[in-house]
Amino acid sequence: MSVITKPNYIVRCIRPLDFEEVRDIWTATGFAIHKYANDVMIKADPKGIFVAEDTDTGKLLGYVAAVNLTDDFSFIGGYCVRPEYRGHGIGQSIWNTGMAHMGDRNVGEFAFTYKMFEIYRDFHNFKCIPDRHAVHFRGPYEPSKDIIDKIDGISLVPINETNLRAVIEYDKDMYGFDRGVYIKGLSKSPESVNLVAINEKNQVLGYCIVLALTFGVTG
Repeated sequence: MSVITKPNYIVRCIRPLDFEEVRDIWTATGFAIHKYANDVMIKADPKGIFVAEDTDTGKLLGYVAAVNLTDDFSFIGGYCVRPEYRGHGIGQSIWNTGMAHMGDRNVGEFAFTYKMFEIYRDFHNFKCIPDRHAVHFRGPYEPSKDIIDKIDGISLVPINETNLRAVIEYDKDMYGFDRGVYIKGLSKSPESVNLVAINEKNQVLGYCIVLALTFGVTG
């Protein structure tokens, strides 16, 4: 049921004590995001995650992560409003706050559903759609017994303090900028599985982080 009367609310920066309630918002909206995304993103940009809070009840109504990764690049790490509070401009208010925080940086985003893709493209005017696509898997974590887990000259080992810097440098070559804080946070997330492929010279050939979502898991 929708809330008919527009609530009194403020938009403010998230606090660690809000993380659990924000997970409730994600669940209520069907947003399949990394359960501990805020724990990671707040380290990358402590002032880049915003919530709308009902000033009468203290209830959190909406959320946006507008994370600045570099001086010229930001990304939208999440955006949602409780279904029953939609239609009152709350989403637009927190969106505007996030956009103001990112300033004139280039902004990237990942749409978890085609509906969100259309919202970003048609309503928020994100028209630059790359030809290159990211393949994103979601589903239950059920490793196959027949999976190839060994190749001559290549080893699979957990990401740890010994190889973390090499993983970050590999990721930097792929993305074009240093995501060190982000990669370190993801690799240390609870309920995660992470592996890096290295050759006999200890060179990184690839890596994977499997994360717990609000619904299922992702790789």
